[in-house]
Amino acid sequence: MRTIDRFLHEKINILGITLEFIDIFFAVAIIMLGLVARFAVFGMMSGDYELAFADWMKEIRNCHAAGVPYIGVEPGGADHLSTFDYNCLYQYLIVFLNLFNNGGGNDMFLVKMSDCIFDVVLAVTTFRIIYEMTRDSHKSMMAMGVMMVVPTVLLNSAAWAQNDAIYTSFLMLSFLSFLRKKDLRTWLYFAIAFCWKQQAIFLAPVLIIAWLRNKTKIRYILCVPVMYVLVIIPAAIAGALVPSKVTVDIASLADTGNVSWISDFAVNGESLVLEPVGRSFGSLLGIYGHQVSMFSRLTMNYPNIYTIIYSDIDKTLRQMIITCGEVFTVMLLGILAYYLYNKKFKDDKLFYLTLVVFVSQLVVYCLPCMHERYGYVAEVFAFIYGMFGFRRLILAIVLQFITLVTYTRFLWGASSSLTTANLVVFAFMLLGIILLLGKDLYSQVHKKELKIEKAEEKLLS
Repeated sequence: MRTIDRFLHEKINILGITLEFIDIFFAVAIIMLGLVARFAVFGMMSGDYELAFADWMKEIRNCHAAGVPYIGVEPGGADHLSTFDYNCLYQYLIVFLNLFNNGGGNDMFLVKMSDCIFDVVLAVTTFRIIYEMTRDSHKSMMAMGVMMVVPTVLLNSAAWAQNDAIYTSFLMLSFLSFLRKKDLRTWLYFAIAFCWKQQAIFLAPVLIIAWLRNKTKIRYILCVPVMYVLVIIPAAIAGALVPSKVTVDIASLADTGNVSWISDFAVNGESLVLEPVGRSFGSLLGIYGHQVSMFSRLTMNYPNIYTIIYSDIDKTLRQMIITCGEVFTVMLLGILAYYLYNKKFKDDKLFYLTLVVFVSQLVVYCLPCMHERYGYVAEVFAFIYGMFGFRRLILAIVLQFITLVTYTRFLWGASSSLTTANLVVFAFMLLGIILLLGKDLYSQVHKKELKIEKAEEKLLS
């Protein structure tokens, strides 16, 4: 063996995981190259950043110039000091980011960099999940490398400036803790993910099914409301400290996409009086409920079952369909839970991984008002699932292709037949993927059920 080969295959133990030097070099190289690829598209400004994130960073500086705590301002007021409509955790993050850029020159870099850091967390957690399931460091490293180059993961953070990698990282940590039978950590990470974004709820049916099969303790679900309340407490305190009136120098305020302070608020003097409204505890508790009621379109560029329905129907009728679709989705999940609860089989780690992909994809396919980004959880877990067989990997790749095409429609305004006329075609392709995932899930249950039956018959004989 060559000297270089002996060196590269030299083993080293890191946090209880046995790696070779080639693994270390590969991990560093793939992460660095992945970040370079992300930096390459940092200059792209998405509509979401231009209309939301950019304004929020400026609003923080406007509030601070006025002596008002931004995290405590009720959004949508006549004073135009806040338009922030996310949950509190992300607001705390952008307020923290603003500390590094009080001048406003590189807001977009800071926002995107915070998201890309969690791309790395996502990749490292992928390594940990695969290693937990296989104890194969080479396979785990390959999975980590794949996660760094998944196109929608890269574009979501680095081009779109969205933060889906953040809450999904905590969902993956929750799943990893579940595999390790750490019940408290499972629900704690899930609670943190839910406090980032309500789409984290897509993992809840899997945890409930796991509880029905006595694989986790349901009492730890209390982590979710407790964490939610703890997260909003700082904003509620800040809301109580927001003054009813404040005088501010117009020259210290930065224009946003919603208001031009000089042209819209200029008076005979150099200052103006604003009347901000502080956020109440009840208002903070109802953030997610408000977000749900914001959207009335049946589907927002996601090729699910609602793409076959004409989009310009009456709003009242759309609301009826939305309510029916939500109840229908809950019923489907209830049928799945009932079926799996009554089945007698040995549920292993691969079964629960398959269940996560199946459930998270089924939910976004059946729920109305889904954005193209809402399939993020299913797509990320699908590549982990794809490491356990070539056919499974093909499903992950096809799923990625469909979502990537819908991304191009938003990011670059693509209007080819791939992104408009054929969304219905993609909807049927996604249905096929769900059916194949269901078939795989059923096969795993059936085979393990037969093994148990044979073992019992042998024991009786």
